[in-house]
Amino acid sequence: MVEIKFTDRALKDISETAEYISLNSHQFARKFTSSIIEKVQMLQSFPKIGRVVDEFGIEEIREIFYQQYRIVYHIISDDEIHILTVQHSSRNLRGTISKF
Repeated sequence: MVEIKFTDRALKDISETAEYISLNSHQFARKFTSSIIEKVQMLQSFPKIGRVVDEFGIEEIREIFYQQYRIVYHIISDDEIHILTVQHSSRNLRGTISKF
């Protein structure tokens, strides 16, 4: 099974989004966080389920969606995936993921 690791950036993205949502509803903020984690866990069994990110065009950089949020991940190997960022689909990825 594939090991999933969250980058500091991805953890910050989730935390900031949940904090913003909690201004209106703590319940929805918790649901957002748990739903992101649940969606990411699918990658353990199906690492290539996501589509290649258009902005990069690199086979190993893929994304899945939860509502309007992009969960961008990097397939490091057959055994390891890094979650790079979680952000609203209206935002530009180019400035967020400088490594690629």
